[in-house]
Amino acid sequence: MSFGRDVVRCGRAGFSGYISRNASFDELCRALSDVASGRLACSAEISGGLLRALFCMERQADTIDTDQGLTRREGEVLKLIGQGMSNKEIARDLNLSLATVKHHVHHVLQKLGLPRRAQAMRRVREAPWIASSAPALDRRRELD
Repeated sequence: MSFGRDVVRCGRAGFSGYISRNASFDELCRALSDVASGRLACSAEISGGLLRALFCMERQADTIDTDQGLTRREGEVLKLIGQGMSNKEIARDLNLSLATVKHHVHHVLQKLGLPRRAQAMRRVREAPWIASSAPALDRRRELD
């Protein structure tokens, strides 16, 4: 069995068990019993593949050079992108003009080497520490 993207997607979604479609009835019953008992049910091949995918994603995230230059404000914008906010919502939340937010988004994408906003959203959700240069955002929200 080849380890595919579908299995990684299931892992990210928080699946509780995974068996191949060629599994026997006994394997299916054992997996259902494990899941019902709160245990993860998957083969060693699947769990190994998920771990390799996890470490591969961590290595990719570690190669982002945040010292290269996300400013505090760009970090704040990136956090809000990760929350799925639109440019208008970010502008309202940070009390900035829409043009300024677009400018920050452009620089964030450029610095992360990403062509699309959706990829930045995915990246910050997988590796939230890349936007950690924005401590002022968290303090301001605590005060509200």
